[in-house]
Amino acid sequence: AKALNTNIDPTTGEVAAPSFTVTKADGTKHPAVGTVQDALDKVGEEVTKGLNIVADNGSSEKVNLGDTVKYTSKDKNIVTTSGTGKEIDFSLAEKVTIGKDAANGGKPVVIDGKEGIVSGLTNTTLGAAPLAGSNKAATEAQLDATQVNLANVLGGNAANNNGNVTTSDIGGTGENTIHDAIKSVKATADKGWKLKA
Repeated sequence: AKALNTNIDPTTGEVAAPSFTVTKADGTKHPAVGTVQDALDKVGEEVTKGLNIVADNGSSEKVNLGDTVKYTSKDKNIVTTSGTGKEIDFSLAEKVTIGKDAANGGKPVVIDGKEGIVSGLTNTTLGAAPLAGSNKAATEAQLDATQVNLANVLGGNAANNNGNVTTSDIGGTGENTIHDAIKSVKATADKGWKLKA
């Protein structure tokens, strides 16, 4: 009688109807049932509920007991790692792409944490006003443009060589720096004029 969760009247010998109560996953209880089969059915209801997983996009997926859930990142910006103690670690990949790809109308920027390089920036020219007021990071193309502009202002043999502006024989003085060229002109001027009648 105890195994069936029932009682036997000691006087009449009558067996009372059994009563089985199944606890739900949320801690509440199903209404009591009178047969083992009904109790098993209630247990089955709880087992088949499984888990509902909701992602950032709002869609819900049901996961049944025994199913495998794979943690992944479609754009590969997030790396998932199985750790100890049933933990899943989420970390940024060494190379992270921000923005949609060009095929979908995007202008993605790639941050390479291993090489320390940021690529894909579109501000590659000078001239946007105010130049320094936009507070954007300068690109190699913009820095190169400033060097070319400086070389053009200096004129003569000035040239932009891989980011270094160099010049030679400034103004025909034979000097390679502005300081030395001015010094040479000053020395010549200090000699004065020699006039003959």
